[in-house]
Amino acid sequence: MRLRIALCGDLMLGRGIDQIQRSHVNPELRERFVTDARDYIALAERRGNTEIPRGVEPAYVWSDARERLERFGPQVTLANNHVLDSGVAGLEETCAALDRARVPYCGAGRNGEEVSRPVVVEASAPDAPPDRRIAVIGCCLGDSGVSSDWEAGRGRQGVLLLPDLSENEIRAIERIARPLRDAGALIILSVHWGGNWGYDIAEAKVRFARSLADRGVVDVVHGHSSHHPRGFEVYRGVPILYGCGDLINDYEGIRGHDEYEPSIALLYLVTLEKAGRDAGMEIAAYERRQFRLARAREDQASRIARILSEENRHLAGPRLVYSDGTIKPTG
Repeated sequence: MRLRIALCGDLMLGRGIDQIQRSHVNPELRERFVTDARDYIALAERRGNTEIPRGVEPAYVWSDARERLERFGPQVTLANNHVLDSGVAGLEETCAALDRARVPYCGAGRNGEEVSRPVVVEASAPDAPPDRRIAVIGCCLGDSGVSSDWEAGRGRQGVLLLPDLSENEIRAIERIARPLRDAGALIILSVHWGGNWGYDIAEAKVRFARSLADRGVVDVVHGHSSHHPRGFEVYRGVPILYGCGDLINDYEGIRGHDEYEPSIALLYLVTLEKAGRDAGMEIAAYERRQFRLARAREDQASRIARILSEENRHLAGPRLVYSDGTIKPTG
């Protein structure tokens, strides 16, 4: 049995993205330099010398990625460095909205027990057995900007926060995952870690992810936080994505990081074998243009493939090429 999953980085659907929607919230912001979310639209229009439509339907921002994404059931992790920006009330409202939409989530919630509970979904592959399940554990690390007082506890809302990447935390993840693993579930660890920019990957992260693979705890390590894609590897059959990069954001008008190809968004399509081990990967490349996901041009996709190939050299990662519409491992 083969099972295909789609993985991506951060989805930033507020601020400028929200303001172009037919239905949107008050544009007032509490940021240091920008106090009106519509300013992000103006910045993007000025830099791109184009007009971004207003009053759009929600499907607009997904655009060319929508058809591919509709093949998969959505699941989100709320373990990130913005989920409590509007306080406990904002987190509660987010959870309630996802509940109404029947979108499973993990990594943040009403107490420590809830945030430590993986979200479990039934596999929907045509040849998947009826009891084949996927369990996702969502957590975050302080180096992504998560405050220590956001950690959930007894009767306290918050996130599943790892204090470090020590042996204790490896064992904590194993305690969460092992019962589901022994019952035959595929385990995805979705972790929000690291800064926004840069390709360096801390050795502690590599040791942590590989240790989980060595012990047979996880089938995929799904890392996110960086605004651009970082290197990845397939270690002992376990895909380890150290930073998927944002899929949707409103940063088109922000300058200063062009060396990271910040307009490019990637969707990782991972195929897992019956035993839960990687059987292949394709990466769909998109360009964020006018606050929508448009298919990346061949030269853009080829360039990001070369960048990631170079970064993967420092890991157990593959060389990549752009071919037939997607980025693929080669060799």
